[in-house]
Amino acid sequence: HGRARALYEEAIAACRAIGDDRGAAFGAINLADVASRQGDVDAARALHAEILATIRARGDRWTEAFALDTFALTTGRAGQREAARSLHVEALAILEELGDRRGVARVLTHLAELALSSDDTPRARDLFRRSLAIRQELGDMPGLAGAMENLAGAVAADDAEAAARLHGSAESLRESIRAAVPPQAA
Repeated sequence: HGRARALYEEAIAACRAIGDDRGAAFGAINLADVASRQGDVDAARALHAEILATIRARGDRWTEAFALDTFALTTGRAGQREAARSLHVEALAILEELGDRRGVARVLTHLAELALSSDDTPRARDLFRRSLAIRQELGDMPGLAGAMENLAGAVAADDAEAAARLHGSAESLRESIRAAVPPQAA
């Protein structure tokens, strides 16, 4: 992670040098995520606050949603579940407003994972189902397989048979995806 931090810092400086504010923002979002994963939650929070202020000043709603969602993950890792949920909900509202269905599915998954970590399994199942439906609607087969596996984990305690079917369907879907991709020439 130390090398990742240095590389993101270099990328941010390079983006700023050429006037690429959005690139610098994405680099800073990733730098904050790395800091969080290294346990430097204070640095991550400070970076996120700075990033959000910059993004909001520019009016870049999609990047704002991405930053909020990432900040929510950081906040959740710090054990602040309610604050994390609030940030995810804010990101979700922006993505719904923008019509970004793939982003909505991603944030619904993050909200479901948070619900599971809070032992709110019924809420997690509902959120995973909503994410799965969107993935299916979009034809996002890799995302759909992951959504099936997530839902299987959420229903396993109450319905082991349904969980097994979901895992089997996800594995079959992954196999069909692999079969559809021709092997690389050696």
